[in-house]
Amino acid sequence: MKQQGFSDAEYVSKKKQTLRLRAGRARREVFLAEMDRAVPWSTQEALIAALPEGRQFGYVKVRYRGLAKNTAQLHTPFALTNIWMARRKFLVTG
Repeated sequence: MKQQGFSDAEYVSKKKQTLRLRAGRARREVFLAEMDRAVPWSTQEALIAALPEGRQFGYVKVRYRGLAKNTAQLHTPFALTNIWMARRKFLVTG
């Protein structure tokens, strides 16, 4: 048997990687086919298109800047602390 050189070893390694990639693609195709049977892609696209871009809960996303951001970051822990301290009242009345 002839001794392998670096190029031969690299070729064999690449061939194994290619075979693994093909197997992964096959699993992906099977998964996508099952998903398409469950919910057709056209239905999924229609659902995604119906969502407004850049909005969550009806509000436009806006980045806080400067003093407003600092104030909001400062007040948030205190607001959460107040809720945590009043939790017993909420649990008793709820």
